Amino acid sequence: MRLAKSPLIALQEQEAIELAREKAATDDPTLVACQKTHLLIVDDEEMIRQIFKRVLASEFPSLTIDLAVNGLEAMKLFRLGHHGVVLMDLYMPVMNGERAYGEFERLCEKERWVMPSVVFCTGYNASQDIRKIVAVNPKHCVLEKPVKNQVLVDTIRSRLPAAPEPVP
Repeated sequence: MRLAKSPLIALQEQEAIELAREKAATDDPTLVACQKTHLLIVDDEEMIRQIFKRVLASEFPSLTIDLAVNGLEAMKLFRLGHHGVVLMDLYMPVMNGERAYGEFERLCEKERWVMPSVVFCTGYNASQDIRKIVAVNPKHCVLEKPVKNQVLVDTIRSRLPAAPEPVP
């Protein structure tokens, strides 16, 4: 007689396996590290991109900040910059944030790169898949728009591999 696992236990085991794989990937010395002082902001709204850039550039003057209008453009820039942190809207035309995240993962695995921290930023509810990504790995998170400047700064600071000091 064969006993079946409950779906909850199977899901918990799968999440534990994914967490272990993610931890192993970040501890693997053969992986190429992210550009620690590079941030990629991805949002289809020009005003939001510019506000985020202005706030973060004033707080972290040594940070190189690139801007993309959608996930497809973000992938092109990420291939060139291998950013340490990606601040990304979830709902965009051409390629949304969830799909872009999956593309980042595939590229990082293929190139043997460390996966960057991804801060999803949205005015809508995050999907179950995004919530699972965030739950399994604390280096990723979701911020709700509108986001307060200090929350944005603190969130990015906590995810920079070598957090620059704020300007006095």
